[in-house]
Parts: sequence; structure tokens; C-alpha cells
Amino acid sequence: MVEALDCLQKIFAWNSSLIPTEDVVYTICDCWLEERTEPLSLQVVKALLTAVTCAQSQLTSGSVLRAFQTCFDIFVASKSASVQTAAKATLTQILSSLLDKVKIEDKLVESKIPTSSELKDLNADAGEIPEEAGASSPSPAPSGSSGFSILACLSQWEQELQCRGPVDQTTLNALLVFRLLCLLSFNHVQDAQWTGSEAKMQQPHGKILSLELLLVALGHCTPALSIFPPFVDSIKKHLCISLLRNGTSQNTFIFKLSLSIFMLLLGNFRRFLKPQIEIIFKNVFLLILESPTSSFRHKWLILQALASICGDPQMIVDLHVNYDCDLSMDNIFIRLVGDLGKLAQGRQSSELGATPREEKDLKFTGLACLKAILGSMSEWIRLCEEKYSESTAVTSVSETAPAVTPCTLKKHDDHEHFTVDDLESMETRRKTKELIERCIREFNSSPKEGLRLMQNKGLLGEDACSVARFLLGEDRLDKAMIGELLGDHEDYCREIMLAFVDSLDFSGMDFLPALRHFLGNFRLPGEAQKIDRLMEKFAARYYENNRDVFAHADTAYVLAFSVIILATDLHNKNVKRKMTKDEFVRNNRGINDQKDLPRDFLENIYDSIAAEGIRTKGGRFLDTRITYSASGTAFAPVVAYRHFIIFTVLELTNEKTRNLLYRKQMERALEALSDTLLERSQAPSEFITATRVEHVKVMFSATWAVFLASISIALSTTTHKNTWKLCLGSFKSAIHIGCFFGMELERGACVSSLAKFTTLLSSDTPLMEEKQVVITTVKALLCTSHGVLLF
Repeated sequence: MVEALDCLQKIFAWNSSLIPTEDVVYTICDCWLEERTEPLSLQVVKALLTAVTCAQSQLTSGSVLRAFQTCFDIFVASKSASVQTAAKATLTQILSSLLDKVKIEDKLVESKIPTSSELKDLNADAGEIPEEAGASSPSPAPSGSSGFSILACLSQWEQELQCRGPVDQTTLNALLVFRLLCLLSFNHVQDAQWTGSEAKMQQPHGKILSLELLLVALGHCTPALSIFPPFVDSIKKHLCISLLRNGTSQNTFIFKLSLSIFMLLLGNFRRFLKPQIEIIFKNVFLLILESPTSSFRHKWLILQALASICGDPQMIVDLHVNYDCDLSMDNIFIRLVGDLGKLAQGRQSSELGATPREEKDLKFTGLACLKAILGSMSEWIRLCEEKYSESTAVTSVSETAPAVTPCTLKKHDDHEHFTVDDLESMETRRKTKELIERCIREFNSSPKEGLRLMQNKGLLGEDACSVARFLLGEDRLDKAMIGELLGDHEDYCREIMLAFVDSLDFSGMDFLPALRHFLGNFRLPGEAQKIDRLMEKFAARYYENNRDVFAHADTAYVLAFSVIILATDLHNKNVKRKMTKDEFVRNNRGINDQKDLPRDFLENIYDSIAAEGIRTKGGRFLDTRITYSASGTAFAPVVAYRHFIIFTVLELTNEKTRNLLYRKQMERALEALSDTLLERSQAPSEFITATRVEHVKVMFSATWAVFLASISIALSTTTHKNTWKLCLGSFKSAIHIGCFFGMELERGACVSSLAKFTTLLSSDTPLMEEKQVVITTVKALLCTSHGVLLF
């Protein structure tokens, strides 16, 4: 068999008139399934490489994907270094060859990406591919170590990619291989022959390879492909999901590759991935940077990546404009500066379980990132001034020339569409966002006061329906405070509660999914009367939408309480004796108008609750305890939630325990993010490329206190020469920004703080005993006099 494959490979390589066929490719792949020896694996890889990459090759999508997956399986299955090297090199060459052959017409580049509903209609109209499709739809081959047959998904993938318009075969092959790599990077399942520790060993093996190939594909794609809607759609729907899962991996190689891919997307594709970048940035990488359970290595890798972001003026200003000034997005720039400030000040050092050397490195790198941000803002001012001077000179030459917006830094090609950088409307949105955040903070401490503040500011209507829609649609509200408001006995709060429940539609839903949906929107209050009002209204609403399920609303009311008690009993670790299935069925006898509910119905509820407790949106699990009234007849669940893990110093210093806590924290954080990411992918989003110098004034005004505190603390506590050089450079940039925009308060604070370090008599720190340091500080103060650099 080895000799036959060798002959076949040489024929394809030497005889240009012989074009490989799909049957030949499948035959080569089947050879490896029958015999997995090292010589045969090497020969299969060589034959597939020649068949796919030869100039005359015009293989169908099915054969290309099958060849690619076979090479991937050979890499994962083999324990031979030579076979793995050959398979990896083959995969890289096949991928590069496919991307080099991509040909995209301009009309296809500008085509619209269909929505999920359009794709659903398209797939429904297309139906299933008939079995007699012939050679273009071969029978699914046995799956290798990748764990699933891609041919089963091939027809649906081709429909999604072709629905934008006709795509030539080479482009289609490249897009399908890219999508396959995305799925392999997070859906990698091992071959059935691997079990136990061997399967665990092989699992990251395939993920690392797929992520490395994705990095190659993103770096190798042409400018036309990078803005091609089907390619961008694959990044949104598949690659971002992969980053969401692999970005929290404890495997350093997987995490580093995921971070590298994200940085590449942020640099080259951020105009298409505005909501995806927000979710991954704040819920994965910034969360890891903030978490005390994440390792020093994870934090260090993130800081190294952030250093490149902080040194890019366009990217820094774009982050502020598109997220901190967008009502529908969370703040990224302000949060980033705050996290870096905490690291630079050493607030998290005691929580890291790191060595003193590692703590010092984190502080220094955090300070360097802050200095880079200030330098980028100062550089943005210089670039804007230069561009304004150039545009003024051009305008003076030709008065008939169209007006040029001051400080436009970059000219984009015709395929890029961006929203105009309107400073006035952006400033209005930013102030409105700050007001909304203030109202949300007030609501989370006092719901009634928060509502009153929003209504007084004109942000919320006074009718109950408007308030109910706000409670359901705003994810930043504290679920406990929502529950307290809905359960309050006041007439206005009761109207809000009725409108809140009436806005939920339970039509056609089974009882338990409806109850999960209802309780997922808030946290049940602790008082029995409040819970009783909520559950009574839920029961009435469910019976109104589904009159054929129960005899009356009281049945839903009693069963809802019974399910809450069951969830407490099964998932509260303090309950030693758990309720059995028979006991649950017996407790609910005769509740349906003196009749029993079907036993199968109750048993299914029990099994579902046993498998997964009741939780709110965002992964907060229900933990109830049952209390009884004085009469002993009425009961109410007292509810608590376990969302934030309480860490002790002992737990954080133990590496094994810290890793376990990190894994639990990341699992809870990512439970609901995959669905959120897919939902946000379909929502329209406008990316704004910043062009105005005034953005720096807003950015500095919001963060100058963090910069000043971090730099001052570092300068007063360090004896390291490189550290105080960073601090003095940061002071220069900060004072320059304050002088340029005439910000008297910020400039005065920076100058006063810097002036404190110019005397030897008033300081007891070791740093100020060094004359050279004092001389350098005085020199820096002189350099920044009136915002003019003298040296």
C-alpha cells in the first residue's frame, strides 16, 4: 500500500495532464483508516498534499475537507515526531495554497451578510441534499480523531456561503476549511480508541494545532478576503465562540494562541467585530487580569498583549469612542486604565500567590502600559496637529476643494464603511451613559430611589409598563434589587410587578422551562409575603397562557413552590438527606383539582432539577432554605445566590486550589456568554474610526486621577532606575495633555505632585536620597513648563 501511494503521489507531481479526482482523494484517506503505521501515514500525507495543492487540482469541497481532516487526524493520532511534523507542514501548505487561490469579485465583497432568520428560511427552502447527488456528495467517511464527520455539515455550510451570491470553487474551499478549523479548535473530540489519561493528553494536542493554523490563516488572508462578508461571518459565528472558550483555558499554549488570535482580530477586523470584541475583552481577558485566582503566567501574557494596544494611538482612541461613548456597550478604556492602575499600585500582589519577583514584574509592566497610554494620547495630539496643518495647506491652494475635517488621520478604501466621527453627538451619548450608570448604581443600592432618579432625569417613563421593560432589558441591574422591588407591597410596586409578569409570554412552554425563565430575571426576596405575591401572579399568568396543562392556576402555584423546595434540597450542600423522586411525587398528590398529576410529568421535573438547579441569567444559582410561619402552615423559601466565590489567602497560596477556583469562576462566567455572543452577532453595530483631537480631552478627564495616583505611588516607593524613568515620562505626557486642552485642575495636580519629588529635605524614602533622581525630576518639571518640552 505504501508503494502504491508513493507511485500515485509521483504521478500527480510529475504528470501535469493527470488531474486528481475526488474518488482518488477518498481512496487515499481510506488507506490511513485501514492501517495507521508510520510509513503509511507519511505517504498518505505526501499524497494528499500533492493532490490538493497541484496547479491543475479542481477538487470539490467535500474532498478538500476530507483531505484536510485526514491530515489533521494523522497529526493528532500519531506519536511519531516525524509524522507530526510532516502532517503539520502539510496542513499549513494546504491552507496557504487555498488562500492564495482565492478570487473575490468586488460585487461579492460589497454584498450584504444575511441575518440568522434569512439563513433559516434559506435552509428551509433548500431542503435536504438528495442521496443521488453522485460524486459531489459522497457517503460520509468514518470519522477520525477529530470526532465528527464534516460531510454531514457540508451542505448547510455551502448554502450559507453561496446565499450571498455565486462563489467560485477555490474560494468556497478556503472558506470551508477556515470554518472547519474554527470547529476543530473548540469541538475537538478524541478517537474512540483513546480513553482515560491518553485522551486527556491528546485533547490539547489538536486544539493547539487548530489554533496555530487559524493564526496562519488570519495572517495570510488577502485584503479582499479580510472584508469578504462570508469570511467575516465565519469569524463572528465560529472563531469568536472558539476564543470565548479557549481564552479561559488553563493550558498556557492554548491561552497564548487564543490571545494572539484576539489581538490579530482587534488590529485588523475590529470594524466588523464591535460587539464580539466587547464581550471577549471584558468577560475573558480583563476578567482574568482582575481575578485573584488566575495565574501569574496568564496575567503576564495579557499584559504583554495590552502593551501593544496601549502603544497604538488609533486603537486606544477607537476603544474609547466605540465603547465608552456608546450607550449599548460597556466601558472598556476606563476599565482597562483602572485595572492597570491596580496592578501598578500593587493592590493585587497579596492575592496572586506569586513570588516577590513576579509581583515586581507585574507592577512594572502595569506602569509601563499606563505610560504607553499617556504617550499614545500625547502622540494623538501631535498627529492631529500635523494632519490639520496639512489639510489647511491643501485648502489654501484650492478654495473649491471640499472641506477637510480637521485631524483626519487615515484614509480608508472604498470597501470600508464607517460612521462619521460626530463629536457633539458622541459627547451627548457619553454624558447620557454616565447618567444612566449613575442611576443604575443608585438602583442597585435602593431600587425606589434609582427609579425616581431616572424618572426625574427623563430617562424612564412613570408608567408601570415602561419600568417593567427596563427591568427586563437592563442586564446591569442587581437581580436581588429587582426582586425586592417586585415583591414590595406598595401599590406602584405591585403595578410594576403585574406589568413585569404580563410582559412574559409562556404560551406553548412546559411548566419547568417557564418557571426557569421567570426566576431567571430576578432573585426571589426573602420575605414570605413577597414571594407569595410573585408566585401567585406567575401561576395566574402561566395558566392564562396554557389552560390545557392544569385544572386551575392553584395547581401551578403549589407546584412552583414545590419545585423551588426541590431545587434547594438537591443542590444545597448543607442538606444531608436529599429528597427522593418518590417523595417528590408523593408531596404533589391531589394538587390538580383533587387529582394527581401524571407521574412521568413529575419525574421529568425531578430529573431536570437534579441535573441543573434553577439559576438567574448570568449563571447565578438558586440556593434556598425553607422557613415556616408561626402557625406552621405557610412556608417561604429564603433565597441566596452563589455567584462570586469567596477566596481566602490560604486558598490563593495553594496552586492546586487556586486552579480549581479559577476553573469554577471561568465556567460560571462563560455559561451564558456563548448565547449572548451569537445574539449580539446579529444586532447591527456601527464602528466609528476616531478622527478628532478632542477625544483625548474626554479620555484624560475621565482617567487622570488613576494615572496620577499610580504614577505618584510608584515614584515614591521605588528605587529602580527604569521605574522612575517611566514615572517621569508619564508625568511629561500627562502635563502636556493638560496644557494643550487648558485643563487647569488636571495640569495643576500633576505639576504639584511632580514638584513634591524635587526636594531632599521633605522626603524619607530611599529614592529621594539619590541626588541624580532629584536632578532628573527637576529637569522633567522644567521640560513640561507651560506644556513646552525644553530638552
